[in-house]
Amino acid sequence: MRDGHVESLRRVIGEYFFAVLIIIVLPLCAPDFAAAQGEADAVKAATSGTEAAGAKPLSLEESILLALKNNPGLNTAQRRKLAAQQKVPQAVAQFGPNVTATASHTRQGPIVSFPSGPGSTITVFPESRNDAIISLNQTLYAGASIPASKRSASLGVQAADFNLEDVRQDIITRTKTSYYQVLRALRLKEVADETVGSAEEHLRIARASFDAGTVARFDVLRSEVELADSRQGQLAADNGVELANAAFNNVLGREVGAPVSLQPVEVGEMKVPDSDASLQTALRERPEILATERAVWIAKENVKLQQAGREPAVNLSASYHRQTTTGFSSDYQWSAALALSVPVFDRGLAKAQVREAREQVAEDASLLEEIKQNIALEVRRSVLNVREAKQRIETAAKAVEAAEESMRIADLRYKEGVGTQLEVTDARLARNRARTNHTHALYDYLSSYASWEQAVGQSKSAPVP
Repeated sequence: MRDGHVESLRRVIGEYFFAVLIIIVLPLCAPDFAAAQGEADAVKAATSGTEAAGAKPLSLEESILLALKNNPGLNTAQRRKLAAQQKVPQAVAQFGPNVTATASHTRQGPIVSFPSGPGSTITVFPESRNDAIISLNQTLYAGASIPASKRSASLGVQAADFNLEDVRQDIITRTKTSYYQVLRALRLKEVADETVGSAEEHLRIARASFDAGTVARFDVLRSEVELADSRQGQLAADNGVELANAAFNNVLGREVGAPVSLQPVEVGEMKVPDSDASLQTALRERPEILATERAVWIAKENVKLQQAGREPAVNLSASYHRQTTTGFSSDYQWSAALALSVPVFDRGLAKAQVREAREQVAEDASLLEEIKQNIALEVRRSVLNVREAKQRIETAAKAVEAAEESMRIADLRYKEGVGTQLEVTDARLARNRARTNHTHALYDYLSSYASWEQAVGQSKSAPVP
């Protein structure tokens, strides 16, 4: 027992000294541990920052894929197409064959029976009964309603598919346009930044010339005013970039404040589509036209359906009934019937329904013609916009070359003391205007070409060749 007490005492003393050691050593190690943990967090943060900063800029293709993935309107159109597809089996199923099975157990009373002989009775109304029925119904003839219903359902699927394509092409066009708007805003910001830089350099030269006594104080003041105006334009350009980024994120279904980094778009040979060929393509490819044509065909099938309501119908029905035996019934029954129904008098209901269906055909046909006329105008406008933008690009490019040369000469003349402040100011304004016009013309062409693609029903994910 004494050995056991000694061993327990030793264990208690050992645990006590171990606890004291931890209390003394841990504060000494804590700073090193905190520093190591902080260093690890810093490395992690730096790595995350590097990954975010080095994120690959979005291409036009990737932007379109994101917009198609995140746009709720496309999901709505897809659901409508799936719903339309379910009408096809419904149209087939409504004309049979339809088989129904029914089973029941019934408790009832009072029991009704009567004697049928010495020591035996016949039960007419038993305490309980079991019933199992299988029935078959099949429409053999219903006029044109059977094929018309099937064709109408199939046409509805086609119309929903074309509506889905219309939504898809609209998303593609809006994505392209917003993408080009971001690039336009960035280019305008570059022009504004270059203008500010040029104004700052000119102010430095004006101050140096004033200090040397070669120009008047007026030149310095005029240069300061011009620099202030340039910085106002720079602020507007910065705001334009932010607005374009927000609109782009909105089209892509992202947070409007998400950072935007885009790849530039290479523009090769600039083409002007042929107006007549574009119209023929649009009449053949536009989803709105194709969907409305299906609506006209569906309305025509509905006329056949309403007309079928005035025709005879033939139906086949059969049933097998398994039941509890009673005094007046066996344990099963079966029946088969062939029925002919002929409409005789409905107070003009069927005729009115047919007339209504025909008016719907006329309404949809009129709507189709209206859509074609609007599309013809849209195609013509898009071709003219592409042509105008191309011509503006050619003119603006020459204006930029001339303005750059004029700016160079004006700066040189001012440095040599033979030019005036007004010459430099006019040259800078002309160069800024020429660069801005060239930028607008270039991205107007890209946006107009994207609108033309949608106008002819051929909006693709690829950029302009």
